[in-house]
Amino acid sequence: MFADLFIVFCRFIAMYRLNKEAFTMVLDTIKTCLHRSSIPPLIQLAATLRFLAEGSYQRSVENDSSISLARTTVSIVLTDTLNALERFVCRQNVKLVMDENEKRKCKDHFYRKFKIPGIIGCIDGTHIKIIKPSIDEHLYFNRKGYFSMNAMIVSKISK
Repeated sequence: MFADLFIVFCRFIAMYRLNKEAFTMVLDTIKTCLHRSSIPPLIQLAATLRFLAEGSYQRSVENDSSISLARTTVSIVLTDTLNALERFVCRQNVKLVMDENEKRKCKDHFYRKFKIPGIIGCIDGTHIKIIKPSIDEHLYFNRKGYFSMNAMIVSKISK
């Protein structure tokens, strides 16, 4: 029984890159903004996270029987959900303070080097393996099947 629950838990994290508790927290934060579509906010968030986790529509949302939305619907859902995430989740949790001159320099650099317009910085992360904590251990169990802390690096170009 425990093994079955563990497998379900791991599968959820692998699909959405969040555990159920974090998924619920994000959903509670943004669900009042997801009203343009008749699709329930839970499905909208799930479709968005699946798309972001896989990087494409075909490999994830289209083939997921619990979501199964048409491509045009996913486009609408992605737009609304990403806007809500940016407006409510990112503003609380992601801080990058730059003046307008620094933003312009970064945009110029990324465009010159990579031909990508409008980029002002990069974020990358990795999991650092840890021993199972005794408190809130479920918060440290990652989609790869082990306990870790997620270390993030935020970088901006300055000259």
